[in-house]
Amino acid sequence: MAQKPIISDLLLEQYSLGELPSNTERMIRAEMERDETLRVRLEALEESNREILADYPPQRIVPAIRERLRQSHAAERPRKAVFPFAVALPAAAVILLFFSFFIARERIFPGENRLKGISTHITVYRGTSAGAEELASGSIARSADVLQLSYTAGDARYGTIFSVDGRGAVTWHLPAGYAGGLRQSPSLEQQGTVILPSAYELDDAPGFERFFIAFSQHPFDLLDIEKAVQALAFRPGAAETERLALPQGVKQFSIVLKKKG
Repeated sequence: MAQKPIISDLLLEQYSLGELPSNTERMIRAEMERDETLRVRLEALEESNREILADYPPQRIVPAIRERLRQSHAAERPRKAVFPFAVALPAAAVILLFFSFFIARERIFPGENRLKGISTHITVYRGTSAGAEELASGSIARSADVLQLSYTAGDARYGTIFSVDGRGAVTWHLPAGYAGGLRQSPSLEQQGTVILPSAYELDDAPGFERFFIAFSQHPFDLLDIEKAVQALAFRPGAAETERLALPQGVKQFSIVLKKKG
């Protein structure tokens, strides 16, 4: 997959809310100094926030979301918590409110998105003209789709995120810039849903794009993961469905997107 760093609207939303790690915040601030278009996008996003908050004030919306989240926790469906409420809102408000409260969920329920039992997983979003669309495993994707990745650490403390395409090419998303070799697994942030700093544009590799997170409660060597990934990527037919042969104590989760066009 060809990697193209993109500052998505979702990342700008986090920047506006002050929810980004300091190094990512500095990167976006530096990009805005060079890119007037990025500054205009941020201003438009903040203006849209103000308009929607005027129409849907927090003192009315937050209690409704709080109740929906409690109901969803009781039903053990934490990842779908906002949707039952959101369907009653206009489409533009759904997108913004979903991500605003998705990002700010810790403010509504401090600590609840780290409850024991929430599994470690990644989520894939696709940028659309209407906003960000979450893609379930098995969804159709196409060349030039712009994807944003996030992870939820759950009980895991260390992990790495990477993808394999239908040509057997491997792309490392976390740690960013990893190109193989000896390196210890990075620690995972324990703040609920963590959005990776860059979005990625799919190339024309056929068949599929499969995203993995390998994780553990203890540090592990990325070289061992690299060997397992390369062994699977060497057999693209197997890479779409088979599990990685990982070291003892390292677990995995994956999402497969079907490629067309």
